[in-house]
Parts: sequence; structure tokens; C-alpha cells
Amino acid sequence: MSELSDALATPIEIELGGKTYKAGIITMNDWAAFEAHAHNLHVDRIVETAKKVYGDNPLPDSVLDRATKSLTEQELDEYQSSVQGISFLLWRSLIKYNPNMTEQEVSGMVVISDIGRISQKFLGLPESGSEKKTKPVKAKTA
Repeated sequence: MSELSDALATPIEIELGGKTYKAGIITMNDWAAFEAHAHNLHVDRIVETAKKVYGDNPLPDSVLDRATKSLTEQELDEYQSSVQGISFLLWRSLIKYNPNMTEQEVSGMVVISDIGRISQKFLGLPESGSEKKTKPVKAKTA
């Protein structure tokens, strides 16, 4: 097996609500689902706001154009770091080993104080306090 396939097959363990769950790594399919999810939420917000402004009248082309445009990288980054975005990605990861979990169930298990730990786990960053200590390297003298 290659290093990539080994990594894909190795579950990540994550603690939520006092219970440990297995989760899979985030794949390209998960990112595509994430982008589609973010876009749908974006469209819903635009349409909801436009209906408040325009009522039952037809929406102007400018509103429709904005709703159909792809999200910018900045908008995706903002959503990715939001509680809702993290919860969605966590759910996508968890359903690989827990297929009956719902997105709402997962978001209900996530406590705001756990967001940093969860993000670190999935981004591969060390959790605070767990950084490996290394000895300083002496510079060679000429």
C-alpha cells in the first residue's frame, strides 16, 4: 500500500460529548460537497434577504446574478472557519465510519470550546501543549 492509501485507510479518532468516534479524512468529494453546501446557504441568505426587500415582486437580475455566482475564495475561507462550516466538515468525516449520524446530531455534539481542538485534529496541527520538544542544533563553525 502507498503512503497515501495508508493515510486514507487510517481513521482519525475524535472525542465528542465524552465519547470517542472514528472519522475519515476529508477527501476531494468532501470538499466539493462543502463548497456546494456553502453555496446553497449563500443563495438561501440572498433570496431570504431579497424577499424581505422586494416582497412578492420579481427579483432584479442583479440579485439573481449574485446568487448564481460561485463563492469567492475569501467567502469559502470564512465559511470553512465558521462553526457551521467546521461542523459540516466534521459530519462528512464522521459519516465514513458512522453512516447513520446526521449533520444536526454532529453539530449538537460540538461544543464551542472544542472547535480549536477539532480544527487542529483535521488540519494535522499539533494540539496545544503536545508539540514535540527538539534539541537545538549547533551551528557548524568554519
